[in-house]
Amino acid sequence: MASNRPLDTNPRVGRLRVFSNNHIIGRYIANTFNKGSGALETTNTSADALQIRIAPTNFDRDYIEILNSPESDLAWLGTSFRSATPALGKDSAEWASLTVVNGPGEKSPKHAGPDTAGPIGKKIWDIALDGRLIGAWQDDENLVSYQFYFVYSVSQKCIYAVTSKAAFTKNNPDQKYHDVTLVLEPAA
Repeated sequence: MASNRPLDTNPRVGRLRVFSNNHIIGRYIANTFNKGSGALETTNTSADALQIRIAPTNFDRDYIEILNSPESDLAWLGTSFRSATPALGKDSAEWASLTVVNGPGEKSPKHAGPDTAGPIGKKIWDIALDGRLIGAWQDDENLVSYQFYFVYSVSQKCIYAVTSKAAFTKNNPDQKYHDVTLVLEPAA
């Protein structure tokens, strides 16, 4: 089920900008990932940014192709859950790495550790009219859609997707996380 927000249906090529109130966070999603979680890192330089292409539709969530993937056989932007059977919703502390993937049920970065053992999703994206990246996870029966919120891990310097920022941060009190918004920056 597609988002009920106005969506941009024009094909686009560009980079994902990272917006936050914290100056330590890189300005772009990088084409490198954390070796433990497989989550994509951030960078301050556009030259090191992940290059993406999206051809959105109004009918369903979309794929985002990665043009300069750090893993040649992983050409899609996606998420990979830590838990094999994540329980999602407003009180969920579950998280997924924002990462490069091959396909649902297939694989995420081969160098990533056990923190990417859960389900993988790639056809989960919408682009709002203002360029914001909207991610959502469908349950197995496609009855419920859980919107992702993006957080930056200060210690790991990478991005995670969560369905409840409050529950996630409460469950991880020893770690520092910052809210981030991801926005498509069209190529010049």
